[in-house]
Amino acid sequence: MKRAGLLLLGLCLLVPATADAAAAAIDCKSAKPPTTDWATYLSTCRSQAAAARKRILGDSAPAAAAVLDVYDSRTTVAGANWANVPTWSEADIVAQFRATRDAQYMTTAGDPRLRRISWQYPDDGCFTRAEQVNVRVAQAGKPKPYKLFAFGRFQRLYVSTPNDVDGVVDWWYHVVPVVKNPAGQAIVLDAAVSPCRPLFWREWLALMANDLSFFDDVAGGNGVTVADPNAYIPFSLVTGEPSHAQESLDDQVGIYLFEEWNRAQELGRDPNAVLFATPPWSGYGCWGSKLVTATANVGPGANTTVTATCPIGTLAVGGGFGAGTNSFAISKSAMSGRSWQVTGRNNGSTTKPLWSEAACLIGAPSGASISSIQGNVVNVAANSNGTSTATCGSGKLTSGGFTTTLGTNPATVMRIYNNNRTTSTGNTWQASAQNTTAASKSVTSFAYCLQGTNYNVTQISANLTSNGSAIVACNSSTQVSAGGGITFPRLTNYTVTAASFLGPTAYYAQMSPAPAAGDANAKAFAECLSHP
Repeated sequence: MKRAGLLLLGLCLLVPATADAAAAAIDCKSAKPPTTDWATYLSTCRSQAAAARKRILGDSAPAAAAVLDVYDSRTTVAGANWANVPTWSEADIVAQFRATRDAQYMTTAGDPRLRRISWQYPDDGCFTRAEQVNVRVAQAGKPKPYKLFAFGRFQRLYVSTPNDVDGVVDWWYHVVPVVKNPAGQAIVLDAAVSPCRPLFWREWLALMANDLSFFDDVAGGNGVTVADPNAYIPFSLVTGEPSHAQESLDDQVGIYLFEEWNRAQELGRDPNAVLFATPPWSGYGCWGSKLVTATANVGPGANTTVTATCPIGTLAVGGGFGAGTNSFAISKSAMSGRSWQVTGRNNGSTTKPLWSEAACLIGAPSGASISSIQGNVVNVAANSNGTSTATCGSGKLTSGGFTTTLGTNPATVMRIYNNNRTTSTGNTWQASAQNTTAASKSVTSFAYCLQGTNYNVTQISANLTSNGSAIVACNSSTQVSAGGGITFPRLTNYTVTAASFLGPTAYYAQMSPAPAAGDANAKAFAECLSHP
């Protein structure tokens, strides 16, 4: 009887011990999908987070019901509130992105070499990475970014990455630092997902789901939360959470830097190289081009400007246009800051699309820039022709553009028959116009000059074919198309309906009417940009 009583007592003592062990086994910080049932996971993690706050803040810790946690503060994409998120200049955003990506300041046991944040292990630890970015930013004297959380409770978030043996990782949540640019647009700093440039927040979300509507299923456990700078994990308070700076540093040093080392070896990389002097984004690792297109439907008789803007952290190096009909009068195809602008009037009788496309260079050196040189304004009398030229005094000519007068009655423009380099290796851009209208009009050329790089630009061309198109392809393995141009005999009655890109490495032109046998005197040009 005594032995039975002792056995019963032992079993009773084991029950809470086993429950405590089960709770301790739940990793409430991890972004990996939980393996226990959701109710147990949620209850355990909220209790652990409250206990941690109590240890840090003592009696000043907010009551459980006083402030919502991050997970319970989820909202739709349209419901995200950016009012309190700090605003940085775009120069500061790019500078801090690069500084926090590249800072080497941590050491692991037995290795005195300085390491970066674990960007090359995307599987987990986003909460430590985001917190350490905020720590570094504060040390640099900038206002701390807020935290942006994305959730996919059951359906999960998936992102493609070269830093996983399967090429993809999945999470139930992901968190990054977020700031606003001067235009009020939210920009995230996430070098684990995008090591080459900061991302607009919607662009970032789109990397993790097929459609942004995925995040509108708040009832299903998805959604987004904009939280205070100290928010750490989904069970942190959305506002009023204590700092996790030391905890995040300890987890980086004690867990994620080792995971990153092991991952490099799994991928067949040399961790002594990629985790130190030559990370994947070093050298020309980020070099490439992104095309951005903007489209507007233009009604009959309407004059519209369409602007395609390159994302932050890129350089606009060229652009082009396209029109849904040959009845458009194009009066501008030129750069404006980090954008390409196209202005056109629809002289047709039905609504048609007009689009602008910008070529955006990724991975240029930090000191690289594009200078815009305006050429001479040339007045062209009726039934005459004229040429405006613009020359790069320094740097490499990557592309050019033009503006010309749009008449009011009738709403016509001159025929632009040259929009190209004056010679295949020259540093001068020309815009030539034949004035077939009844009034004097002007034409102005622009040259866009790439400064601060050792890149090369090569011009290649293709003739107009019998379908009215000319396609010019750069070498896809070593070059990107920075822009392009056209030429045709000035007395030939062509209308250029498109002069734009076919992917990042090709340029094309479409002219109407199409010549039955092609036209060796009508050409499209591609300006092919390469690095050494």
